[in-house]
Amino acid sequence: MKKVCYTNSMTKNITYHYGTKKDIVPLANLAAKGHEEAKLLGDFNKKRYAEYLLRVFNNNNFFYLVRDNRRLVGALVAYKFNFVWDAKHIKTMDCFWYVYPEYRGTVMGIKLLKEYKKWAESLPNCLEIGIATSVNMNVERTAKLLNKFNFNTIGTVHRLAHD
Repeated sequence: MKKVCYTNSMTKNITYHYGTKKDIVPLANLAAKGHEEAKLLGDFNKKRYAEYLLRVFNNNNFFYLVRDNRRLVGALVAYKFNFVWDAKHIKTMDCFWYVYPEYRGTVMGIKLLKEYKKWAESLPNCLEIGIATSVNMNVERTAKLLNKFNFNTIGTVHRLAHD
């Protein structure tokens, strides 16, 4: 497990590491915060989301976490899959990228993103690395960051919400 630590004036002890099964429940709790902030439709079921994360984890996908003094404050989770039309090549896609609001504007989101790109680029036959901004949180700012890392926009998400 790779761990990287640093200290700056805002935080005491920031640690980045790959997730383990022990991180599933804290990740589900973090995702609940993201769901609340994004004002997503429907109720968030932590147990169901933890089961989903376990399935993603069990398939050797990407779990990279950031902690401040052991408190989980951010994460990027992504998975790999074959193209429907091409069994040889794969694509990666994030399913969860979140950093607590008080840590945004630091390097946390960038470090999570860099590690995700590094992981995806290491996969044989990976043709596309995907990441989405479909939850309406800091969309413009996130798009600028993704553009700096050579991601390009390929469409948009349109939603028709029903009460």
